[in-house]
Amino acid sequence: MRVERTNFGQRIVNSFVGVLIGILLFFGSFLVLFLNEGRENLANYAKKAKVYQSENVYSKDELLYTVGKLNASTFAGDDFLNNGNYIYIERYVEMYCYVEKEHQETKENIGGSTTTVVTYTYELSWTSSPAKTTTFKGDNTEKPTNLPEQYDSWITNMPQNQNNTGSGFSINSVNMSPNGLILSNAKDLALSTDITKNLNANDTISNNFIFRKNSTNGTINQPGVGDIRIYYHVITADDEGILFGRIENNSFTSFVTKKNNTFYRFFSGIESQNQAVSILQAEYKLTLWIFRIVGFVMMFIGLLLFSRPLTTLLSVIPFFAKMGRFIFGVFSFFISLFLTTITIILGIIFNNIYLASLFVLLIIGIIILVLIKKKNQKENTPNKISPMNNKKANKK
Repeated sequence: MRVERTNFGQRIVNSFVGVLIGILLFFGSFLVLFLNEGRENLANYAKKAKVYQSENVYSKDELLYTVGKLNASTFAGDDFLNNGNYIYIERYVEMYCYVEKEHQETKENIGGSTTTVVTYTYELSWTSSPAKTTTFKGDNTEKPTNLPEQYDSWITNMPQNQNNTGSGFSINSVNMSPNGLILSNAKDLALSTDITKNLNANDTISNNFIFRKNSTNGTINQPGVGDIRIYYHVITADDEGILFGRIENNSFTSFVTKKNNTFYRFFSGIESQNQAVSILQAEYKLTLWIFRIVGFVMMFIGLLLFSRPLTTLLSVIPFFAKMGRFIFGVFSFFISLFLTTITIILGIIFNNIYLASLFVLLIIGIIILVLIKKKNQKENTPNKISPMNNKKANKK
């Protein structure tokens, strides 16, 4: 545990620094939201892809697909796997260890200063990035008491996550360029003693894991502190799939979209064009909404930071600061929601040439109608004669 105190003057300075950060976040959010709406949906290309036929001649502007199994002149390998027909190998390594969590509680004091109490807790879980005890920030009353002496050395010597890919790929006897190729849908590898090697004396195969027992009584289902598990996702030459790309010099290679993005991807386990389109469409929608939310959060936080100097001044009396933050929070939320919605709509319109043209024509049409209406009103309005002119006319 540690206690941090910040005086009122430093908080004022920090609040103005926060305003600068808020400006960057606020205006940056518009850029994120607008550009996000202009991202290409590769599903639209996949829908129009043509099936590859060796007897045909294709241009570089044609996206093609073919269904088959990948082969390689050199297969992928791993330190713990015997040689096999692996096209792609993902190795995952995790340790059952203590994960440090930080908790902060800040109290505003009368006069504008703050007191922050930072406490640490440690929870056992599987993680691929275990922290050594030398990095633990908690004090002796917070740190775990059952840490083995070899804990840090186990972390130092544990295997690492690793990806390995073969080379010299081909599909249906057609060569494939390795540049830009994305291999998707790797499947779980069923581990056994027949396909593994280089295991330590304390390594066993259990539930498709290589389980390294560092603790005294750990098992894969009830691990002890320091135990390690290794598992794999792979694509093999036995896995049927669908490849999207273009043909150049009788080889498959990257297809370049209208916005200079590349599309060259093998979907393992997927054997139809419609299935691949569905996957691409789902990926597009997920990414689209992630960045919409990111843009909204950037805008919301940016607006909140604008109010920091005022709420810091109000913190001389903590109650007023809490009320101020609540009011600014509600205000910032709805303003951010409104501006995010408008930016998304404009992004959809102006990132589509047809919608943008229609929008511009609509605006021009509205302006023309307003001008015509004003002109008609002016022509239909009778000329007013001043009282002085009336008197002169009557005398004559």
